[in-house]
Amino acid sequence: MPVSLQALWACCAGTQADRYSTFLMGGHALMRLETVATKYSQEMSYQRRHTDDTITWRAAWIPVFSFSADDQTSGLYLDAETGRLCRWTRYAKHHPEVAYESLTDFLEEMADSLETPGLATSDKPGLVKGALVWGSMINPDDERLWTPLTA
Repeated sequence: MPVSLQALWACCAGTQADRYSTFLMGGHALMRLETVATKYSQEMSYQRRHTDDTITWRAAWIPVFSFSADDQTSGLYLDAETGRLCRWTRYAKHHPEVAYESLTDFLEEMADSLETPGLATSDKPGLVKGALVWGSMINPDDERLWTPLTA
């Protein structure tokens, strides 16, 4: 497991599974270790049952972020061989889509967006009832409550 991911999970081994746990850029939550282990095991089992040469999951792919701490339908995995963060969904398993060149790039872009919200390029941070909510993931019920962060 890459050192950067070990360090992240050492700080926080997954977020709480509540409404505002998706505080990471793009509306992601850090997956809980139990959920990571379950998802990884399921995907590797599915890959072993595949009889053709289609790659659905590789041993080096570690699920990290999802749309809740316990979600297993889609998110970002870390490719331990390349260091890249790639998107996964339970529906599109054959073509990895690179989202970020590294975990560090993802965290730095998020930190930059929080430090200087006006310069955020991919997603705008804001608050709903004191909780960090990224603009791309505002719940329609909370849209009127969302206040963009300012520098």
